[in-house]
Amino acid sequence: MRFRELFIVLAVVLADVLWMPLTTKGDVTPHALISNGVVLQRDRAVNVWGTADRGEVVTVRFRGRESLTTTGGDGQWRLQVESQQAGGPFPLTIAGKNTIALNVWVGDVWVCSGQSNMWWPVATRPRSKELIGTENPSIRLFTVSQRKSEVPQRDVEGQWQACGPESLVGFSAVAYYFGRELQATQKIPVGLIHSSFGGSGIEAWISTAAFAKAPELADVRESNAEAARRAAQSRIRLQPEIDRYEAAVTRAKRDGTSPPKPPRGMIARPSTHGQLYNGMLAPLQLLGIRGVLWYQGEANTHRAGDYQSLLTTLIRSWRLEWGQDKFPFLIVQLAPFQKIVTQPQDSDWARLREAQLRTSLAVPKTGLAVITDWGHETDIHVKQKRPVGERLALVARAIVYGERLVHSGPRLTGMKIDGRRAILSFDHIASGLSPRRLVLEDIAKDGRSGLTGGALHVAHNENPTVNVLLQGFAIAGDDRRFVTAQAEIRGDTVIVQSPMVSRPVAVRYGWADYPTGNLFNVEGLPASPFRTDDWPKASNR
Repeated sequence: MRFRELFIVLAVVLADVLWMPLTTKGDVTPHALISNGVVLQRDRAVNVWGTADRGEVVTVRFRGRESLTTTGGDGQWRLQVESQQAGGPFPLTIAGKNTIALNVWVGDVWVCSGQSNMWWPVATRPRSKELIGTENPSIRLFTVSQRKSEVPQRDVEGQWQACGPESLVGFSAVAYYFGRELQATQKIPVGLIHSSFGGSGIEAWISTAAFAKAPELADVRESNAEAARRAAQSRIRLQPEIDRYEAAVTRAKRDGTSPPKPPRGMIARPSTHGQLYNGMLAPLQLLGIRGVLWYQGEANTHRAGDYQSLLTTLIRSWRLEWGQDKFPFLIVQLAPFQKIVTQPQDSDWARLREAQLRTSLAVPKTGLAVITDWGHETDIHVKQKRPVGERLALVARAIVYGERLVHSGPRLTGMKIDGRRAILSFDHIASGLSPRRLVLEDIAKDGRSGLTGGALHVAHNENPTVNVLLQGFAIAGDDRRFVTAQAEIRGDTVIVQSPMVSRPVAVRYGWADYPTGNLFNVEGLPASPFRTDDWPKASNR
């Protein structure tokens, strides 16, 4: 390593160590996001904000320019600086009655949100194999502390950290693998803000105002209100037990002993609209960002029919509330889960995947990462997070950074009927359609996980072969009774038929809780599950 690079790394590490004690005593206090090691979004005017004494003049100096403002009566101040081109670290000073000196980076900032599959960390213990060689000060990590709130908050708890073994132990694996690919290909600093909550419904991430303005969500609002009433009644019944539990926790903290488990029913999954938006997203919205990653939906499969409206509302409201029109929004389609079945049947999980797909087709500047080739029958938290992050990065590189590369698997564009055959056409074929061999791993004896069941995945390390049969297709006639179909690739189309159906009217692919389809393109990206009996007639791309 050259002397200048070594000096920069040492300076950043030293500043990370010294930052907290040097900045907690001043009158001027920046927002938690505007702290040492922050990544400011490149090539735009970006906000710098915080609190100070009422009426105090605050001055910010950055990259040869100076901006100043006066704190309002509520003690809040905000101003803008020109971030300029990517690079760093650069000195930034905030001065009032006291002066705070920060080292900051300029690059691209991504917010990574959702439920537990976004939360799932790179490793659960230090020095695991995944953490070897992860040091990279050009990737900066910020984890938002989990918080539910009834009103929008201004600040969050958390701090920026340089990417490395210690900081990655509890950081989102999907976010990390995404950021690693972007930093390596774009050669700029990357800031990853991780804000997720396990088990959360999408409603909790939508502001109350956005919910109220969406007439198509009237039924969801009514359902949520009823759920909130039941939760309040349950808490009243549990209150004596909750009081005893909280007293026991206080005693455990005082005595240095392990706290008891909370009463059953005390911990509810956040699903009331606005709860997590208020506590974990609203406080981020003054920071300029490049885009959002979204991995959520498992908690909403019981009402999959509402999900497209909910996700569309979330995307549009976040863009409006952030003040950044049409920032890229990248969606992870749900992985396979639950028992593998051999006969066609309806599926709430399939309907939710369809809602994610249709949202990505209908809402501009969105993208979809399909991961139906990685799943587990009994574990909703699929351990393979690297393919998820890397596929998100492929989508970003194509639709955000303009690279000419294959970023999607085959996607249905239409169907025509020829006698007993249904002929399906696709885009994103790339070098051609290809079947892949499916592998079912029996892990019933896996003592480490304690799980039973199987993990089905695609054999990605083999050359595609025409001897592999297509799987996962079903076909129906006028009676709408779907049966397992024979399917074969014919050029850029797939021919689907069954001796049980003489006049086909509809085809489904991968339509199951645990899809077992194996249609890919030669580049190794899977086709999204679909059904032709409810296919949108138009799309945005």
